[in-house]
Amino acid sequence: MTISSAQRNETIRWLILLTISSACPSGTHENALVPVIKSQYPDADLDEVRSNMEYLVRGGLILLDMSSTGPWFCMMRNEGMRFVYYATDVLPGIARPIKSPVQALSA
Repeated sequence: MTISSAQRNETIRWLILLTISSACPSGTHENALVPVIKSQYPDADLDEVRSNMEYLVRGGLILLDMSSTGPWFCMMRNEGMRFVYYATDVLPGIARPIKSPVQALSA
């Protein structure tokens, strides 16, 4: 099955958000994100992860400390947490799954 680059980026963005939310409240380095993304897309690289992180910054979901000499550090913003926990509407460009009936009951 072949997926489009748009679908791939949308899925990568969702995986980034899930990984950063797991690291809350402290945040995480991009070095922790790359293996997660590679588990879904083995050919993914750091530039692709960074590009998708920048998209999430523009959407107001995460904060980045973009060091020019070392790894980037990212933290979840409140809006990002609300999005991950289905407290806000779906945003374009992110492949958030539909809320399951089990999740709806626990909310």
